[in-house]
Amino acid sequence: MTTQQSDLSGAVTDNRSQPVKNYSVVIFARDSGQWGYGSRYLSSGRADQEGRYRIRGLPPGNYYAIALEYLEPGENMDPEFLERCRSRATEFSLNEGQIRTLDLKLVSAL
Repeated sequence: MTTQQSDLSGAVTDNRSQPVKNYSVVIFARDSGQWGYGSRYLSSGRADQEGRYRIRGLPPGNYYAIALEYLEPGENMDPEFLERCRSRATEFSLNEGQIRTLDLKLVSAL
């Protein structure tokens, strides 16, 4: 157990490098064995009014991040959906208690 909580945040731009304010972000472990329902290694969020996302409390590890125009309810926990996302997602690592900024490009279709 730790009192240090990770904090991941960033902005998303489109293919013309213009800021986007309406999107969903999905964060998922690179290890597909950690994709089970209720896993601490899966998270998602939406943009705030300024167009930024923030995900807190992920355990240390290696992850993928993807920003999507639309996300069906529950899709962020579907292993088949996550597998399709892998090739278009951004890889990153997160250490215990790390505060990190990760800006992403919007993925319009999978």
